[in-house]
Amino acid sequence: MHRQSFKKNKPSIIFWIFIILAIPLTIGIISYTSGYKFDPKTHSIITTSVISITTLPKDVAIMLNGKTEQVTTPYINNSVLPGEYSIAINKEGYRPWKKSVSVLKGRSVLFPDVLLFLDTMPIPQSSSAKLTSPQWSELPTDLYPYYKEQGWEQPQTVLMLQGPNDLLVDQQKQISYILPSLSSFHPIRKIDGTITSAQWNEDESVLLYTVNSELWIYNRQAKTETQKFVLLTRQSTALFEAVWHPSGNYIFFTNQSELYAIELDSRDHRQTWKLATMSNIKNLHVYPSGNRLLFESDSKSYSLSLYTTR
Repeated sequence: MHRQSFKKNKPSIIFWIFIILAIPLTIGIISYTSGYKFDPKTHSIITTSVISITTLPKDVAIMLNGKTEQVTTPYINNSVLPGEYSIAINKEGYRPWKKSVSVLKGRSVLFPDVLLFLDTMPIPQSSSAKLTSPQWSELPTDLYPYYKEQGWEQPQTVLMLQGPNDLLVDQQKQISYILPSLSSFHPIRKIDGTITSAQWNEDESVLLYTVNSELWIYNRQAKTETQKFVLLTRQSTALFEAVWHPSGNYIFFTNQSELYAIELDSRDHRQTWKLATMSNIKNLHVYPSGNRLLFESDSKSYSLSLYTTR
């Protein structure tokens, strides 16, 4: 009799055992997908964070604190515990990318445009491609009288780069000015030294320029002076030229004998890569696609492949 009763109740007992076991598992799954995770250090459930990385090329190895996480991007990890993380991205034949970041509880850390540059040598070209470049011009002659009144002895020697704010370069005095308007000499900033290169980014919000041995950007939309004028790098030798990558997140620049790439992302540090060592590098041009760089060295033309999309 008791055995028959047990047999009748057995399915219901199994059902309740399953329910009891499923409840914590369900809670765990819901917590995980909702951004919560058990922290073994504090023995508590805490809000997790997100690390998101997009790269070119896409087929790369991503390492988080020395552990390989994924070999393709986009990479999204939405169960990251708060703390310090070392991120390394590698691909055979490419220069490595590394960054250390602090991940705060419930916050997202995004790297939306990571470029890995090919570890290759420039290839000689039969002729230079005709690409557009920043156009320097002379100060309009109708403004000569006004600038003479402002103390400019020879306004005819002044070069300018027009944009939403204008850049004036006094070649004789080796002084430059960023102005809101040519017709009213009220400088936003005076720049001492020789400006050898200047270029606005695509949407004309940030001006890139080299002065003496320094690489600077001027962000006209920034709120504070510190944010508006940012020194990207300083070298022991003079810098000659700098150009934007089409993404707006990387810059290529040269000194007497070296070609570099530098990223704008200042978290942890601005990574800089030496792409080539050659003499008299000049006339930098980046293809609109962004994956190829053209330049001259000793009056000969060269092409440098930067990355692939695979």
